[in-house]
Amino acid sequence: MATNIDPSFIEVDASIILAELLPDEQNFPKVEEYFNDFSEKKVNFIAPTILKYEVANALKNISSERKLTLQNKKDLLKEFLSWPIVYKDVNFYDIFKLATLENLTVYDASYLYLSKINNCKLLTLDKKLASL
Repeated sequence: MATNIDPSFIEVDASIILAELLPDEQNFPKVEEYFNDFSEKKVNFIAPTILKYEVANALKNISSERKLTLQNKKDLLKEFLSWPIVYKDVNFYDIFKLATLENLTVYDASYLYLSKINNCKLLTLDKKLASL
């Protein structure tokens, strides 16, 4: 793998997407900066296709304490799905191996794997994943 990071591509995981989508999530100024760059087409977000499933599942499971109706959740999902994220396939054998070596879920390993093979920054709120 090459060592120079490509600044035009950023790997994003579900934690970052949900922090942006959900109105009552903690504000992360650096994340906002990346999303501003993304909306201005200064950077491209890439992700494995599992991202769509993880975000949809998280929205489905939002507790009633957040006071989001089913329609609110559908609207958030629709907004997310409209974002021009570049989805990439992963090599399941490679992510399985990476998950085993790093003691990660296969889901998290797919994000790490893509950031490594695409030589780009991994944007995540998961401290363990961010440290790898």
